Amino acid sequence: MKKIQIITVIIAGIVLASPMRGQTDYNGAIVGIWKFDMGAGIMATVEYRKDGTFQQVVDELIIGGTYRVKGNKLKIIDRGRTTMYTFVSLADKELTIKRDRDGRTIVYIRQ
Repeated sequence: MKKIQIITVIIAGIVLASPMRGQTDYNGAIVGIWKFDMGAGIMATVEYRKDGTFQQVVDELIIGGTYRVKGNKLKIIDRGRTTMYTFVSLADKELTIKRDRDGRTIVYIRQ
């Protein structure tokens, strides 16, 4: 009887410690190089690195900073400014995020 109780507790611990079924691992999914439309036909490229840094290139302008993913939230810090985003969807080579302050939607295409 005690063996069954111990096994039940171990299984419950594994289930509770593992990611919820159906949740997307955005932290791993965002790593890589993405292209996106900034509006008015201006295209940009951003690289999210495993070490929590990013580099965004728009024409000749290069912006760098740090990022952090927690659940379905993306926190970007560049030049002392913090911007929060919410992950909307991830499908194959397309990642959609929404800027929290104004609801602007950005669609990344993996390169």
